[in-house]
Amino acid sequence: MQFLNDRLANYLEKVRSLEETNAELECRIQEQCEQDIPLVCPDYQCYFATIEDLQQKILCTKAENSRLAVQLDNCKLAADDFRSKYESELSLRQLVETDISGLRGILNELNLCKSNMEAHVESLKDDLLCLKKNHEEEVSLLREQLGDRLNVELDTAPTIDLNRVLDEMRCQYENVLANNRRDVEEWFAIQTEELNQQQLSSAEQLQGCQMEILELKRTANTLEIELQAQQSLTESLECTVAETEAQYSTQLAQMQCLIDNVENQLAEIRCDLERQNQEYDVLLDTKARLECEINTYRGLLEREDSRPTYLIRNFNICPSLDDCSWYGEGINSNEKETMQVLNDRLANYLEKVRMLEQKNAELECKIQEECNKELPIVCPDYQSYYNTIEELQQKILCTKAENSRLVSQIDNTKLAADDLRAKYKAEVSQRQLVEADANSLQRILNALTLGKADLEAQVQSLKEELLCLKNNHEEEINSLQSQLGDRLNIEVTAAPSVDLNRVLQEMRCQYESIMETNRKDVEQWFNAQMEELNQQVVTSSQQQQCCQKEIIELRRTVNTLEVELQAQHRMRDSQECILVETEARYTTLLAQIQCLIDNLEFQLAEIRCALERQNQEYEILLDVKSRLECEIATYRSLLESSDGKLPCNPCATKCEPSACTSSKSRAMECTAPVYTFSAPRDVGEPCSAYGPLSRILVKICTITKEIKDGKVISSYEHVQPCFITVPAKA
Repeated sequence: MQFLNDRLANYLEKVRSLEETNAELECRIQEQCEQDIPLVCPDYQCYFATIEDLQQKILCTKAENSRLAVQLDNCKLAADDFRSKYESELSLRQLVETDISGLRGILNELNLCKSNMEAHVESLKDDLLCLKKNHEEEVSLLREQLGDRLNVELDTAPTIDLNRVLDEMRCQYENVLANNRRDVEEWFAIQTEELNQQQLSSAEQLQGCQMEILELKRTANTLEIELQAQQSLTESLECTVAETEAQYSTQLAQMQCLIDNVENQLAEIRCDLERQNQEYDVLLDTKARLECEINTYRGLLEREDSRPTYLIRNFNICPSLDDCSWYGEGINSNEKETMQVLNDRLANYLEKVRMLEQKNAELECKIQEECNKELPIVCPDYQSYYNTIEELQQKILCTKAENSRLVSQIDNTKLAADDLRAKYKAEVSQRQLVEADANSLQRILNALTLGKADLEAQVQSLKEELLCLKNNHEEEINSLQSQLGDRLNIEVTAAPSVDLNRVLQEMRCQYESIMETNRKDVEQWFNAQMEELNQQVVTSSQQQQCCQKEIIELRRTVNTLEVELQAQHRMRDSQECILVETEARYTTLLAQIQCLIDNLEFQLAEIRCALERQNQEYEILLDVKSRLECEIATYRSLLESSDGKLPCNPCATKCEPSACTSSKSRAMECTAPVYTFSAPRDVGEPCSAYGPLSRILVKICTITKEIKDGKVISSYEHVQPCFITVPAKA
């Protein structure tokens, strides 16, 4: 029995240690519940602010787009106005240039006519002088022949008509001059027409090259602007990708911290559960040993059936788990029955312990199942906000691209307007210069026309004078010849006559020299004009070659810009794909982490509920333990009083008050002080084999308290007296 009492005391000590461990675990759980736990779901207020900011940016970009569209329309209208002005000025300049080319042709014709007429006037003047000289010589010769001695009338044969010969000669030379002039003019016109055609074709090609150069420059400027816009868009996408990665990395870090915190809490709670399970295992081992000891104890009691004893006291534990009450059932004289009752009570206690162990095992299985299975997301779905933010970001990117395109179009329109303005100003200046040239050519033409009219008048007067001189010469010659006549042959001594053939030959040579001089002058003038035209053609060809080289360079530049622009487009597309992939990846990670956090929090909540339920069971166990301690103390006192072989006071016989408190459950606090006194021995008092028996009055005090949140709400005290018969001491 001493051994059993020691084992029971050890068991009660283990129960007390489990109670302390339970109290510590409950305090830790209470502190963990009371401390500030970070929010499970991240704060999405920043996304609302971001969405509002993005909406404001979209409105601003729409207003900017409208302003740029209006500005673009204004620039297009200005460009169309300058284009119409340029076309009108170009048509006017072309008309003036055609007028100038016509005036230049007329001027060249007038210059040729003037030179021919001047040569003709000179030749006529020379002819006039020659005729005057010949007339004077012939008249003087004839007068010398006649003399003053004799007037002789001669009747001779008709002489050669010098006027006719001279007229024929003059007409012949005039025809030759006219034919030469006509041939030279035709040849010069053909040559100048070819050169003018070449010059016009060169000018057209040069103008086409210049237009192509302007188009290529405009294209290059457009490509440069678009390239800059794509570069800025690519940089903005890179910044957006970096910001998105940083933002999601921050959110992942916060969630990782939250996960680490929850995992630490779960690890601590699991450690506590494992420790409590180990203590439960120890309790189970103790319970098994106690059952074996109880069986041994029952065997000992059965062997001691022959020993007469009296029932001292019978205690019963209320099966209710919420309150604790003690009551007596009377006094028996059989100690075996008393021990049997105590064994039954202990068996009930062990059955309750077994039931608690089963509940604990079921709770552990439930916790393990909740830890293993996947739980649905508790946190509200914020995926719509991500979609809204992505749509707004896509709209912002589209509006930025539209802004860049509108800016490039505005720049192109401004460049085109500036180009047309420059062309318009150049055409206006050229038209003014051409008009000034036309006015100067008109004045020169008027002066040449006046000079031509003057020369024609001089030629006409010289012709009339020449005819008059011819007539006078013929009349005088005829009169002198008529005076000589053929009626009388007179030999006279006269001076030698003039050699008309020689004179005519000299005149012919003089005319030929004049023609040769005019021809040389015309050839020199033509060569100068042709050299000037050739120089213009060479200059135009050189300019055309320069323009072609510039066109090649610009095409190479445009191709390079197009390649760079395509590369920027590909880079932009890759950045957009990276951004979408990054957002999708981080969104998936956030969703997974959110699921993990919700799972962990649900597990934590389940474990906390299980711990609270286990704490309640611990409280029930502590209540049962306190009742058993009181019952065992009474049992030991009875054993010490009834059997002298048992050692006195193997363990504390005083039942200390035990209290189990909880913040939200009802608990009982029971105390069992024992008051004893000896009753007077009567004559008829019972006796045992060991001697006379004595009666002891025992008062059992039961105190019931209801405690909530550490405060006593109600208290009830019940005192029950009972008599115990024990052998009297000698």
